[in-house]
Parts: sequence; C-alpha cells; structure tokens
Amino acid sequence: MITGIDTEAAVVVRLDTTIDAPGVHVVEAPHRILWGSPVHGITGIHDWTFREEDGRTRVQTEESWDGEPIRADVEDMRSALEQSLTAWLALLRKTAEGSLQAV
Repeated sequence: MITGIDTEAAVVVRLDTTIDAPGVHVVEAPHRILWGSPVHGITGIHDWTFREEDGRTRVQTEESWDGEPIRADVEDMRSALEQSLTAWLALLRKTAEGSLQAV
C-alpha cells in the first residue's frame, strides 16, 4: 500500500499554488488525495493536499516518478514532470477562480 511519496525515486517534484476562491467556504474533505500505480515501466506516486490559508485555498502537490524509463533520462523527465504539474496547477486555479465569475 502506498502511504506517501517515494523520496528515493529518481525524480521527486514539489510545487504549490494558492487559489483566490472566496466562494469556497468549507475545506474539509478531502484534505489529501494520494494515488499511484505503475504504467509503462514508470511508477508514479501523486500526493495532493488542500488547506485553507488566509481565506484562500493552498494546493500543494508532491510527485515522484521512478523506473527504468525515468532513470534513463532523469533531467528531461524531471523537467517534463515539473511542466506537467505547473500546467495542472494553473488549470486548477483558472477553473476554480473562473467558476466564481459565474456566481
């Protein structure tokens, strides 16, 4: 069973963003989403946490990738993971903050 990020993996990335979404009144469940599985020889573990901070929602993600394809090109894989996570966080922020415009 996965209980957290594999800190010994070839690639580990930590990013976070703050979402200005005053329409979010309760941040209870889930505080954390943790998932992972092997795909195409890569074991990815994804740990996302959410918490209220000064009336805003702080989203933090920690991700680890490991496996032969990752170890064959660690720097490019780290860059790809960072770019992917940055895009996901930006989309999450845009979606969450954009939904307030319709209210």
